[in-house]
Amino acid sequence: MTVNIDTKIRHVTPIGKNIFSELGFDAQEAQQLNTNSLYEIANTLAIKEKLIGEITLDRKQKTEQLL
Repeated sequence: MTVNIDTKIRHVTPIGKNIFSELGFDAQEAQQLNTNSLYEIANTLAIKEKLIGEITLDRKQKTEQLL
């Protein structure tokens, strides 16, 4: 038995638009939610970049020790 799952995209929020406004939040709350989400995204990316840098440095040091 196969189950058909609907995966069609019906709407895409344009670049620069506030998805929370489109979801029906009032303007002030939508702006606050958008600001908070952008902060969380930036914070997550910064953490990932830091970890990647640490992993790269650790691997480089281990490689140098082997040589």
